[in-house]
Amino acid sequence: MISQNELKKLIHYDPETGIFTWIVNGLNRRKGREAGNVCPFHGYVRIGINRKLYKAQHLAYLYMTGEYAENVDHRNGIRHDNRWCNIRKCTIQQNNMNMPIRSDNKSGAPGVNWYENRKKWRVTLRIDGKFKSLGYYSDFELAALVSEEARDKFFGDFSSSKRGTDFR
Repeated sequence: MISQNELKKLIHYDPETGIFTWIVNGLNRRKGREAGNVCPFHGYVRIGINRKLYKAQHLAYLYMTGEYAENVDHRNGIRHDNRWCNIRKCTIQQNNMNMPIRSDNKSGAPGVNWYENRKKWRVTLRIDGKFKSLGYYSDFELAALVSEEARDKFFGDFSSSKRGTDFR
């Protein structure tokens, strides 16, 4: 694992832009050039240092705090936006709280699905690994609102409804 000291000898991090630039020349790097690439599979910026790939958000956290955090979240959900104001340490559970809607979600609202037996919209929320039922609703808009309010209440700033906020 790289230390903050070692990192600062190799790379400069601009907290306003979230961009890393090389301070020294080396194999496949030039002083002053931007460090890292956006991975086409998951969208995170990755930077190779000493034959190890690091996600840029982890390096930004290390650069600014001196601590290497195992879990780092992008507040606005944009995986390549590594501005300091957009990065925060989190737990795995907190990071999972603000994931985008799954591709197999048929309702379009997180935590809301059609329950055929009752012919109503069912609202559920996963808290500490357990599903909590928040009721059944005839009206989809009401079910979506109940889901959003519950996520805001239980997940706070990590709620997926907080995404899209500009963190300048």
